[in-house]
Formats: sequence, structure tokens, C-alpha cells
Amino acid sequence: MAEQWLAAIEEPPSPRHHIMIAIEQSGPPPDEPDADATGEPAERSHVVGFIATGPADEAALAPEEKPLPETTAAITDLLVEPRWGRRGHGSRLLAAAVDGWRSDGFDVAVAWAYDGDPATRAFLASAGWESDGATRALDVDDLLVNQLRLHVALDAPDTEPAGA
Repeated sequence: MAEQWLAAIEEPPSPRHHIMIAIEQSGPPPDEPDADATGEPAERSHVVGFIATGPADEAALAPEEKPLPETTAAITDLLVEPRWGRRGHGSRLLAAAVDGWRSDGFDVAVAWAYDGDPATRAFLASAGWESDGATRALDVDDLLVNQLRLHVALDAPDTEPAGA
């Protein structure tokens, strides 16, 4: 899996595919000195989340749906480690994705959210995303997991989450 992610980062399928990361910077852990060898305050960086995006492909489609327009972007993955949540990382990742989509000529974006994940749906709704009516069920270990697709127009003023 790590090799696949490294390949996606180093050699994306197209110039319109992007992976962005969120970094939390903090002081030293309690068991380390407060300063580095130069006497400056020590800082630590932690990768705490990421977003992977690109043109909407077959993975963005509902069952038996025709391809989406070439001007449609899709979120492949969006994740912020829960212990680093509620610090604005998701909002900044989404805002950076919107900027990139606009630069790449996309005018709409889509994302799938699990029906049983109200936090993701509420987060995207706070940024102006809403259901487009498409649904699907993924077979995960012989259990069907329902998803609904959300979309947003990228020229809309409310495409960034509240508080971003």
C-alpha cells in the first residue's frame, strides 16, 4: 500500500491529480528539552491528514451511471486523524483542493460519504456541498455499506468550510 501511495505522489496519473497533506506543528513532547542545540525552541511536525483528488472517473460514478463531465473533480480520499480533528486541518485541505480544482478548470466537485458517517456529511455540508441524489452500496467484508454522493459548484461563494 505504501508503494502505491508513493507512486501516486511522485507520478500522479495526470497533472490534475493531487495529494495534499495537513501538518500539525507543535512544541517538543514532554520528555524532550524545550530547545534544540542552537537554543531555539524545538518544533515537531506531524502529518495529520491528507486529501487525494483528481478528475471524476469510474470510481466517482453511481452504479450504471454514465461518465461525469470532464469538468467534474472528485475527492478520492479525505482523512484527518481523529485525535488531530477540530483544529482546521480538514477545512484547509478542502480549501486547497478547491483552489487547485479551479486552477485545473473544474467547475463541479463530487465526493462519496458513508451513510453512517454524519461527521463527514456535516463537514462537507458546512462548505456548501449537498446530495446530488446518487447512492451506492460497497461490499466490505460481506457487509453492504451505503454511501451517498455530495457535490458542489466551484464557482459558488460558499465552497470553503465555515471558519476556514
